[in-house]
Amino acid sequence: MMAHSHNQGIAGKGTSKKLFMAFGLVTFVFVILFLIILPYKFYNRDVDEARQNAQNISKLIRTGVLSHMTKGANPKSMRDLLATLQTQFEFKFRLIRSGHVEKQHGFEEDPQRKDELINEVLRKGRGREDWLNSTRFRYVTPFVADESCQMCHRGLNNQTIEIGSILGVSEIVFELKNMRNTSIRQIVEVTLLMIAGLVTLGLILFFIVKKGILDPMEIE
Repeated sequence: MMAHSHNQGIAGKGTSKKLFMAFGLVTFVFVILFLIILPYKFYNRDVDEARQNAQNISKLIRTGVLSHMTKGANPKSMRDLLATLQTQFEFKFRLIRSGHVEKQHGFEEDPQRKDELINEVLRKGRGREDWLNSTRFRYVTPFVADESCQMCHRGLNNQTIEIGSILGVSEIVFELKNMRNTSIRQIVEVTLLMIAGLVTLGLILFFIVKKGILDPMEIE
């Protein structure tokens, strides 16, 4: 009886309840951390995928444009390819010409409205990206003149265009709503599995401690 009282004095009353609450608190903390980290990781994954797709598509479009300009490729075939890519990767595309190219050749098909970001890319010749809203990701990349461009293009003074001049930009806008919805479903599924796993593990550890340590010591 004295040993029993001594054990109770060391551990205190309600030890099993306190231990159960401790396991529950640890599980809750892990769930909260998981809910903070997982959406961030999925968001970065989706944006990186959209960025990579945009870069690959921009290179493909540039190759198609150069082929059309230098080898007389059928422009309809290039537009058909763009239509296929837009359907497959869920994006919209515009080819925006710089001022001197527009003056020389005019423009066809694509609207030429420009905003601050497009004007910046036309001035600096460096690709940029931004968000048009919560699910629409935009990637703007310049068309920089090389030797092959000098065959057709002229500058504002009607002289051969300089290598490195900006001929225009491609604007690629990805709609990531479907990707976001898929990511949300994956987050919910993974979170539920994690909660089930943590709860199961916590209960197993609780009963191991209770049956292996507390019960033999007759601690409640």
